[in-house]
Amino acid sequence: MRAGSPAQRLYELFGAALGLAALVLQFVITIGLTTRNGMSLAGGIVFYFSFFTILSNILVVLSYGAPLAAPDSALGRFFARGSVKTAVALYILVVGLVYFVILRHTWQPQGWQLVADVTLHYATPVLYLVYWLAFVDKAGLRYGGMALWLVFPTAYCVYALVRGALVGLYPYPFLEANKIGYGQAAVNILALVALFTVLGLLIVTAGRALARRARA
Repeated sequence: MRAGSPAQRLYELFGAALGLAALVLQFVITIGLTTRNGMSLAGGIVFYFSFFTILSNILVVLSYGAPLAAPDSALGRFFARGSVKTAVALYILVVGLVYFVILRHTWQPQGWQLVADVTLHYATPVLYLVYWLAFVDKAGLRYGGMALWLVFPTAYCVYALVRGALVGLYPYPFLEANKIGYGQAAVNILALVALFTVLGLLIVTAGRALARRARA
């Protein structure tokens, strides 16, 4: 289906609405839990935005919604780029994989938290990858562009370590340098960067093959 078709716009509207609803739900849950545990409202907000899952889901919502709501704006044009949408696909794919393989065993969410959990870690990654396959322009994908894609996850890991050292709170167990040591945390970060790199190579290769097939 061609870009900008009614089917694409409907998919983007649904994806943005679902993603935004899940983010708002998780925000309400997080703020409720953190304030009950003695954290300030500002601290709860910072805690909420300190998860790669949240940041990646925000990027997904912007990727769907910005070109749809404001196609002529700088934000709309940025998130309309095939390379940007592909980077977002990479981020949300890693979110789903890491959660399924490592993190889902560490807790048992119930009720509304389970709804938010399933949406943010499973539904959103699957829906966005389908969106990328069906609608995103992949003709301009280049292997050289992957270096820029790695800036965000690398910077996030550095932020998580620095914030953890300052306040004693780490978003994920594999980054808890206070428990596993900075050496192991560094090894885990390198493994994550390697995962992003390998998956990025696979996504670019697949995208370029799909673009050639579409031209043929």
